[in-house]
Amino acid sequence: MQDIKIPKEVTLPVFVTVSAAEWNFNDVHLHASDPRGYSERPEEYVMLLETEVTLTIPQDIDVEGQLLESLEKIKTKVLAENHANLKAVQDKINDLLAIEHQGEEL
Repeated sequence: MQDIKIPKEVTLPVFVTVSAAEWNFNDVHLHASDPRGYSERPEEYVMLLETEVTLTIPQDIDVEGQLLESLEKIKTKVLAENHANLKAVQDKINDLLAIEHQGEEL
């Protein structure tokens, strides 16, 4: 398995905007990427600040344990979805087997 390496620091872009949209006018937002580049209505964002922040990452995080927990949750969801799909197919099979064919008598 691949080793999981946690960086000691990470530097990320930060964008602070104020909304010009009618539904949230004057709200201030913090973005991890420039909303003018992905928004359907970039004109609704007024850029207040573009900068970078450097964050220190704690090194005592149980990443493997959290990854395993996440994977177990995904597995449970996949099993439940597959069980539901299998049940739907089995129900159709059972319905077909329950049909009595009454042919014309000669």
